[in-house]
Amino acid sequence: MKSREYYISLITSHAEELKKNFGIKSLRLFGSVSRNEQKEGSDVDICVDITENVPCSKTETFSRKPAGMFC
Repeated sequence: MKSREYYISLITSHAEELKKNFGIKSLRLFGSVSRNEQKEGSDVDICVDITENVPCSKTETFSRKPAGMFC
């Protein structure tokens, strides 16, 4: 099972790419993984803050990426 630190590192390592391509201002981990209380099969909750001027086509593309797109 992957740790909170793993997911924070994963998010951080892709931060610039996500800002550039999707206009994301910030990504925040929350839920059981953020508290290191996850169990086998727990999902990963991420709050995505997007700039106001991002075209809908870009945000739709981001929302349709398959789970595990960075793994």
